[in-house]
Amino acid sequence: MELADFTNDDRARVMRRLFESLEVIASDLYMSEVVDRVSDITTRMLCCERVTVFIADASKHVLRVLRSEDDLSEVTVEYGVGLVGYAGQHGVAINVADAYDDARFNKAVDQETGFRTKAVLCCPTFDSSGQLIAVIQVRYT
Repeated sequence: MELADFTNDDRARVMRRLFESLEVIASDLYMSEVVDRVSDITTRMLCCERVTVFIADASKHVLRVLRSEDDLSEVTVEYGVGLVGYAGQHGVAINVADAYDDARFNKAVDQETGFRTKAVLCCPTFDSSGQLIAVIQVRYT
């Protein structure tokens, strides 16, 4: 299946279901194993090249990379900044067909890693009280 085969709603629905599955498997696994599993499943289901999981730090209003194929462990994104920060702050899924055409996209990560992002999907997930837990970002070339 190709990226074009998914509608925006399809992609967002898949991402939300993946995060809902976190609750089920988290009871049996350590968080890093859960995140690795969800990332692997996301990669297979959405046929993407990169998955990055950002964990919310509500006290500092930032998202921190928890898992990334690009070794971005030190990356921190403020709420509202970039596609990931926008998705987290506004609680909405974002689907961008050409990242470089969106002013919110942070090109610095591509420049640092050598990966050329084409399409991006970001989806926030929340706990039962509505608090932001994480944002998962999917990137395609």
